[in-house]
Amino acid sequence: MNEVRKIRLDLRESHTVEFKERLPKDGINKQIIAFANTQGGTIYIGVADDAAVIGIENVDAACQQIINMARDAIEPDIMIFMDCHPKDIEDKSIINGYRAQGYRSTTLS
Repeated sequence: MNEVRKIRLDLRESHTVEFKERLPKDGINKQIIAFANTQGGTIYIGVADDAAVIGIENVDAACQQIINMARDAIEPDIMIFMDCHPKDIEDKSIINGYRAQGYRSTTLS
């Protein structure tokens, strides 16, 4: 019998960590703004709420989509406070976080 091994990150969701199974159609701008207006945080895309690694397809395109959405919709521009790190965990790819670190008074344009 083939056993499917579930891979989990050694993290929990908190006020500085957010998991998303997939990139929502409307993006993650609200989460980025919430982190930017507080002490910052990391968003992991391709990870379930229980920290199980689900993976996403085409992480490079997803990173570019997030960057474009944030650049076009968030004021003031916080791109210098954000980064994107595609990461492979065994045979699955995730986006290893967006860190928008404590940039006050950020809103949707």
